[in-house]
Amino acid sequence: MAFITADRVLDSSTSTGTGAFVVSGTPAAGYRTFSAVMSVGDTCYYSIQGQTTSEWEVGLGTYSSANTLTRTTVYSSSNSGSAVTFSAGTKNVFITVAASRAPQLDPSGNVTALGTPTSVNLTNATNLPLASGVSGTLPTANGGTGGNILPTTAGNVLFTTDGSVWSSTQKIVQSTAVTLTTQTAVDFTSIPSWVKRIVVMFDGASLSGTSDILVRLGTSGGIVSTGYVSGCTATTGTSGATSTSTTGFVIRLVANASACYGIMTIALISTNKFVSAISGRQDSTANMMGGGSVALGGTLDRVRITTVNGTDTMDAGSVNILYE
Repeated sequence: MAFITADRVLDSSTSTGTGAFVVSGTPAAGYRTFSAVMSVGDTCYYSIQGQTTSEWEVGLGTYSSANTLTRTTVYSSSNSGSAVTFSAGTKNVFITVAASRAPQLDPSGNVTALGTPTSVNLTNATNLPLASGVSGTLPTANGGTGGNILPTTAGNVLFTTDGSVWSSTQKIVQSTAVTLTTQTAVDFTSIPSWVKRIVVMFDGASLSGTSDILVRLGTSGGIVSTGYVSGCTATTGTSGATSTSTTGFVIRLVANASACYGIMTIALISTNKFVSAISGRQDSTANMMGGGSVALGGTLDRVRITTVNGTDTMDAGSVNILYE
C-alpha cells in the first residue's frame, strides 16, 4: 500500500453518480493508465472533469480494486466542496496535486502558510528559526520549561521545586562570611524551602576554651537541639580522639585554640531528614572526619554554628555557608 504521486496518469470513465469510477479507458498519447502505476490499496490525489459538462471534483482516492478508483475524501468540487453526482458522459480522471494539500512558494522562494494547523508532528526537523518562527509554550510534562526559555538573570539556572513550575535561581547561593570574635553562636537564616544541600565552611575557626564545635539545623519553630546521631574523630599521627553528640553535628577539636579548616556537607536524604559529613584539618597536625543524621519536624530554614558547652566563644577565623 502506497501513496502515489506519479505524473502523466490520465484515463477516462463513463461512471455516473457519487460512487467509485471505473478507469479502464484508453489514455491519451503520452499518458499512462491507473493500472500501470497503482496497486490495490494505493491512494492518490485525483481530479475528475466532465468532458462536455462543467462538473469537476478534486479529492483523495483509493485504488480499491482493479481499474476502480473510490472517491475517499472530497477536497473541493463544483458541488460546493461536496461529492459531485456526475451526469452521463465521458470524464477525464487523472492523478494531480491537490492545491489544498500542497505547500506554495512566494516569489522569494519561501513557503507560504496555508492556514494554522491544529497540530504538527515533527520527528526530524532541523534549523527551525526558534527566535522568530516558533511560538507557544512547551509544557513541563513534555520536556519544556512551562514558559521560561532562558534564565532571567545572567549566571542563573532554571530550577523547579516540584517538577511543574520553573524559576530562575542562582546555581549556588553563598551567604556572607562571619568573622569570629567573641560569638557563642552564629546563625544563618532565611534558607529557602527548596534547598537540598548545605555546605558549612570553616576557615581557621577556633574556640576560647576546650569545648567542641557544634552545627545545628532549625525550622520555623526554632533550632533543633535533640535527635542527632553524630560523631567526629580528630587524629594526630597514630593517635586520635573522638567526640559524639545527640544535640548537633559535632566537630572534635584536638586542643584548646585549635584552628579548624574544612567543610561540613549537609544533604537532604528524605523528607526533612538530613545527613552530614565533615572533613578537614586542624592547625598543621591533626586531620578530622565524621558524620551524622537528624530528622527535623518541619522544613529546614536555618543553620546555627555554636559550641557543645554553649559558653566557650568562637574567637578567631571565619565561617560561611553555601546552599543549593
